[in-house]
Amino acid sequence: MSTILANRDENIAYIKQAIHLLKSIEDSAFTFSNPPLYQSGVGPHLRHCIEYYQSFGNNWKSGRIDYDERQRNNDIETNRQTAINKMECIIESLSEISEGDINRTIQTKMDCDDEDECPWCASTIKREFQFLISHTIHHFALIAIILKDQGIAPHEDFGVAPSTIKYRNSQTCAPSAG
Repeated sequence: MSTILANRDENIAYIKQAIHLLKSIEDSAFTFSNPPLYQSGVGPHLRHCIEYYQSFGNNWKSGRIDYDERQRNNDIETNRQTAINKMECIIESLSEISEGDINRTIQTKMDCDDEDECPWCASTIKREFQFLISHTIHHFALIAIILKDQGIAPHEDFGVAPSTIKYRNSQTCAPSAG
């Protein structure tokens, strides 16, 4: 893997991880919610992540990504196969991004819950890849909790930040003090 494209490839790996998860659970687990503990189950959290990737993928070439302009497609959050199909399209879209695109300057926008309209912010493709990783891991962590509440154990690294995984691995491989 090119170190320049590492963030792109990490995003693709997380999307593949979600596809694998969806293929391993039942529809009932995908659509389950447990109010008042949580209103949104696995489906809505994945839909949210998918639509962020779609916002990125559909708009990075134009140089302006507005993460609030999403479809909020109910079919993605209620139909596992639709979610899988959308994620496979995202993988194809991300795969088109080359080394020459990574440092490209773009503008991004996201609602910051301010009464005034939020301004556009300068960013790069690489920085947005880092943001998407962080955003996705956050939602995957919530998905892991939702699945555990249903008695389903996702992979132990699902929803865990790469730095945490590296730290855990370094602790299990570290020589013991004598």
